[in-house]
Parts: sequence; C-alpha cells; structure tokens
Amino acid sequence: MFSRPGASVQEYLHENRSRLTKPISFVIFCSLLYSLFSHYFPIEGFFNQFERGYAEALGIEKTTLFNLFQWTENNYGFANILLSMFVAPWVRLFFRKSGYNYFEVLVLLLYVMGIYTLIYAAFNLLEILSGYAFHYWGVLIGLIYFVWAVAQFYGKSKKRNYIKAALAYFLGFFLFYFSISVLGAFIDLANNPVTKA
Repeated sequence: MFSRPGASVQEYLHENRSRLTKPISFVIFCSLLYSLFSHYFPIEGFFNQFERGYAEALGIEKTTLFNLFQWTENNYGFANILLSMFVAPWVRLFFRKSGYNYFEVLVLLLYVMGIYTLIYAAFNLLEILSGYAFHYWGVLIGLIYFVWAVAQFYGKSKKRNYIKAALAYFLGFFLFYFSISVLGAFIDLANNPVTKA
C-alpha cells in the first residue's frame, strides 16, 4: 500500500482478495492505532487552537456544531472513514469512464485513508519527539499520498488524473464539513428554537 497502492487495490478487486486485509478492517485498525496514539500523546491540532480562540469569541463553544467539529478533531481516524464516503461519489464522477461502482471506489478510499491516517500519526510522533509542528506536514504528505494513490489506481501516466483526484478530495472534504455544519446548526436550532419577542 505504500509503494504501489493503486495496483494493490486493483489486484484486490479483480484477482486475489486474500492478499490484503479487508478494507474496513484495515481502516478501523489504522484509526484505532491513531486514536490510541493520540490519546496517550495528544497533539495541539487546528481545532484545539480554534476552540481556545474563535469559538469562545463567537460564543459557540457549547453548541452541537462545535461538538461535532471537536469530535472530528478528536477522532481523526474515524472521521476519515466518514470522509471517504463523501469523497467516493466525486471520485466516481470524475473517473466514471473506468466503470468502477461506488463500493469499489470506497474500497480504494478506505485503504488510502488508512495509510493517510498512519502518515499523519507518524508526523505527530515526529512532532512529539522534536517539539516542532510536524503534524501540518503530515496533512500535506497525506494529501499528496492520497492524490498519488488515486491517480495510480486510474492510470498514473495521465496527468489529468492527479488533478481529478485532488479535486475529488477537496470537494468531498468541503461537502463533509458542510454537512456537519448543516447538521449541527439544524440540531442547535431544533433544541433552541428562535422565539419572537
């Protein structure tokens, strides 16, 4: 999965399903590993910085919206499983001529997001050992890995595949956080309806 992720997942889908761990087991294992690691060695992520500053200034630290964002920050590995479900339709749309269905694309993304989670954990470890903010590099390297792995799956020789993979990730990422925002705002509104004065 590190050196030839696209070819490995294609082999899993078309030839030999016993060679790789099942995709959901793999991503859950990576997520659990990351969760255990981050529990015992917490890193000051973006949301924690947001929590101390903007949330308090805006007065939203006690809202459902805030709690949902906090959950995604504290459960990064599991949030990546949900994120994969939002990225998969975009990957399928941009690579629709390949003939892979949603579930086959989801298999690819679960493997890729599992490795992404391990990359992020490795950079968090570097941050703990060095004291420098390496987790931002983990996000960048993980994103580069994601784009490379998806492009490799669909044919790494085509440059446009890299652009489509990156675009699919960002659109899925935006849709994921937009959905969280709408859900949080809806729950907050339902719990605290606006009354006319």
